[in-house]
Amino acid sequence: MKKNRKKGQNGKSQSAVEYLMAIIWALLLLGVVAIILYQFGAFTPIAQPKAHAGACQVSRPYGAYTTSLVSFEGVCINQLPYFVGFLSQQSGGNIQIPLVNGLGANQLTLTFWIQLTGKGNFPQNILYVNGAFYICQQGNRGNTVTPWQFIALTINTSKPTNNANLYVNDTLIETTTFSPSSGNEIDIGGAIPGRFDCPPVYNAPLYGIDGYVSNLQVYGSVFTPTELSQLYIEGLGGDPTNLNALYAWWPLNGDTIDYSGNGNNGGSVGGISFDGVLIQNYTIP
Repeated sequence: MKKNRKKGQNGKSQSAVEYLMAIIWALLLLGVVAIILYQFGAFTPIAQPKAHAGACQVSRPYGAYTTSLVSFEGVCINQLPYFVGFLSQQSGGNIQIPLVNGLGANQLTLTFWIQLTGKGNFPQNILYVNGAFYICQQGNRGNTVTPWQFIALTINTSKPTNNANLYVNDTLIETTTFSPSSGNEIDIGGAIPGRFDCPPVYNAPLYGIDGYVSNLQVYGSVFTPTELSQLYIEGLGGDPTNLNALYAWWPLNGDTIDYSGNGNNGGSVGGISFDGVLIQNYTIP
């Protein structure tokens, strides 16, 4: 009887060990599966749009243009917006940013996202800086809808030559020399009469754009290509990355308020409306 009892106890112990090993193997298998799913983004939360305009803004407790204790407040996790600004060529939609309060006197970075509708006259002015620098929608591209494009301009006037760089979608496409003077301003989308140098269309003005604009950010410093790449990777709903240098921030998520904590800064926005179509799967090149 004792031998049988001992044999039964050994059998139970062996069964318990086998059961424990089965559990361990099952947990290991679940761990491997979880790692694979994580690598494929299965646990990445689905991006929800910002609840409303101003859901995220910059707090400057010591007043405009101060940098002490500057921080974000609200929901700021690079979410896609509910709205994007629509500039109508017919209504003369445009955004103008004067280079005031020292902005652009030495260093400037401007970034925004744009999508043309394929409507309106060509060539269309996308970005224009006081006659010295511009990017336009070429007339030979036809009336086709463009994907969202990331536009970035940097100016460093402490350099005597080649001090202005233009980037489109994380790629440097043009370098030129910019000489600031009184009355300098940046124009996004406004019609520019008498322009004859937007090839291959000659002897024609630059018309205003007919398209969408979002997330306009202006900084009083020159971003490096790496810093611009970071903004580009953040995408359409990306928040500013250098709050101390931030001069103005128009998310254009339903209004034209500057959420940089610096006020409107003298910029003007005209002929703009807001498209309330929820942007879920915008495409970029």
